Amino acid sequence: MSEFDVLDELFRPSARIPIDATQTRPRITLTEPQMPQSSVEIVNVPSDLIAVNLDDNFHLDSIFQSETGRGFCKRSDYLLISVQHRCALFLEMKTSNASSSDLRKQFQGGECFLDFCDSIVKSFFDEDFLSNYVKRFAALLDTVTAKRPTQEKRPPLNDAPATMLRLKGQKRIQFNQLARLNG
Repeated sequence: MSEFDVLDELFRPSARIPIDATQTRPRITLTEPQMPQSSVEIVNVPSDLIAVNLDDNFHLDSIFQSETGRGFCKRSDYLLISVQHRCALFLEMKTSNASSSDLRKQFQGGECFLDFCDSIVKSFFDEDFLSNYVKRFAALLDTVTAKRPTQEKRPPLNDAPATMLRLKGQKRIQFNQLARLNG
C-alpha cells in the first residue's frame, strides 16, 4: 500500500479540506468555523495534499483535564500532509495577534496528533513513514481582512513550535512559502 493510500484510508473525508483543482493553481481555503469571515487561501498545493481540520475534529477535553494550564488539550487548527514533499505542515489561524506561548502549545498539540497517527500507521498498517516527514509550523495572524502582508525579512526555519513562521494580514499564501522545504 502506498503512503498516500494509507493516509487516504486513515482520515475520514468529512475531516478533510477538499482541494479546488478547477483553477490553474490547485488551492485550498481554510476558515475558522466560529468566524467565517476569517479565511486564508493556500495556492499551489501539491496534488497529493491531505488537509485535516483538527480544530473541528480532534477534541481531548472529554478525556484530559483542560483546566491545568499546561495546554495539553490544545491543537493546531489544521494539519496539511504531502507524501510527495514528505512534509507535515501545522497551521494555526488567529483573527488578531496571539502570544507565542499559546501558539507553541497549539503546535505541540498538533505534533501529538501526528505522533498518534504515526502510532496507528505503525500498528495497524505495518508502515513506518510519518516520523520521517519534515515538520513545519506557521501561524496565520490577522486573517479577517486583507492588509499589507508583513513578515520577518529572513525568518528562521519554521521546523519547531518555538521557531514558527508568523504571517500577518495575508489572505492568499503559496504552499511553498509555508512549507519552506528548501530551508
